[in-house]
Amino acid sequence: MIPKGWKLGKIRDIASVITGTTPSTNDPDNYGDEYFFVSPADLGSDKYVTITEKMISSKGFLHSRSVRKGSTLFTCIGSTIGKVGIAGQELATNQQINAVVCDRDKADDEYVYYALDFLAPQIRLLAGTQAVPIINKSTFENQKLLLPPLPEQRAIAEILGTWDRAIALVERRIKAVQQRKKGLMQRLLTGRVRFEEFKGKSWSEVKLGEFLTLRLRKTPKPSTCYSALGVRSHGKGTFTREVDDPDKVAMTHLYVVRAGDLIVNITFAWEGAIALAKESDEGRLVSHRFPTYVFDRKKVDPDFFKHVMVTKRFFHELGLISPGGAGRNRVMNKRSLLKMEVNLPSLEEQQTCAEVLCCADREIDLLTRKRDALQRQKKGLMQQLLTGRVRVRV
Repeated sequence: MIPKGWKLGKIRDIASVITGTTPSTNDPDNYGDEYFFVSPADLGSDKYVTITEKMISSKGFLHSRSVRKGSTLFTCIGSTIGKVGIAGQELATNQQINAVVCDRDKADDEYVYYALDFLAPQIRLLAGTQAVPIINKSTFENQKLLLPPLPEQRAIAEILGTWDRAIALVERRIKAVQQRKKGLMQRLLTGRVRFEEFKGKSWSEVKLGEFLTLRLRKTPKPSTCYSALGVRSHGKGTFTREVDDPDKVAMTHLYVVRAGDLIVNITFAWEGAIALAKESDEGRLVSHRFPTYVFDRKKVDPDFFKHVMVTKRFFHELGLISPGGAGRNRVMNKRSLLKMEVNLPSLEEQQTCAEVLCCADREIDLLTRKRDALQRQKKGLMQQLLTGRVRVRV
């Protein structure tokens, strides 16, 4: 169904498509100070692609391959097919990117950007299943777009741009709070900054075994589907996956996780695969490679320790107790974990520090949920506006 007043046109009918290139570094005439090289790695969360220090180190390309500010950049080769951005300035791209340079009498630059972003999952299917997926220029140019009249294109782009600006604002706030929390951790977890009531009170080196106890809750493997718990690397918490066919799991017994447990993936502990189990993790199952520990809460506040255990120093020490061969084949020694030492203040000071850091965590969580809600709203708007189900009054 084509909405009244709209057209179904091909990209080539409304724009020129310029495929990037990588000129030879042996020809100095190919390089200058005017144009900058963009690769798929430069197309990220930011809508507009502009010069960065990293890009400046890969200067200038043939003027004939440069694209003007406002052109839509679409990755057409490799695992990143479908990444979309807008040229925030005149620049050049490598051969993995097609630049869509609109005829501005026929199409609005930002509308085409949103249309291609919306169609990206469908366009990716054109790449086939070869080892290195690719969408050739001819196929890409023949991709069809729904095109309302120019004034309506601009109005749609302005509405979606409002959501993009709101999302970008929240993203900046998240990064600012994360940076602030990082600074707080560096000061509070090392004692460089102390609360007035605790000044003069010493910290002490404590072995983990003095406040952590291994607690394994063995249970027979379920005969029906169950929820298994995993631990992400780099201190990024736990995740759940559903096991639909228990018969494919070789083990006869698993272990139950309780909320508040310290849980470690002994295979990837060296990579920071350690976390505190959340309330939602209660009752999930793990294998023997995920030992669980309980805290003596009279000695250590778990909310304080969860910030200690994601520091670079702690990750480094996890690596030292994870011997192994080449590559990623390294296994943590559980006995050595309990011999590791951390520098701790009194329980009261731990709790005070933890409250400050947890406030930052709550703020980040609220902002993250707000950003996710805005992204869902934008996705719904794109489905309505870019298909003409909902018309914009111009």
